[in-house]
Amino acid sequence: MTIGIDIGGSTTKIVGIKNGKIVEPLSVEANDPIASASGALGKFLTRNKLRLDEIQKVIITGVGASFLDEQLLGLPLHKIEEFRALGYGGLFLSRLQSAVIVSMGTGTAFVKAKGKCIQHLGGTGVGGGTILGLSKA
Repeated sequence: MTIGIDIGGSTTKIVGIKNGKIVEPLSVEANDPIASASGALGKFLTRNKLRLDEIQKVIITGVGASFLDEQLLGLPLHKIEEFRALGYGGLFLSRLQSAVIVSMGTGTAFVKAKGKCIQHLGGTGVGGGTILGLSKA
């Protein structure tokens, strides 16, 4: 199984891919990227009745990925730039060969993806996470 973790500014999202199929994704909120990633992985394993030795690969992305070193809970980490993760993930989920993918997290990003060519088209710092944060304030 391969695990993908997006360590964002407001939430950490995690998903598993096993035999080409998605294993129930989940998210956690924490302001510390290491605690957030560790907690998300632990919660994901527990909820899906998985063991650490069933994980072959952990791929991380997001603003918090830079705070993690080479391992998480003893598993080696592979970092991928966030726009590439967004492009590849969008193509995988849509089953399309090319697409414009929009991510609305803390900010909003537009990415053009075609095969292995991923291009950031633009975006804004305003997104769903920003709106939630402002509404709490």
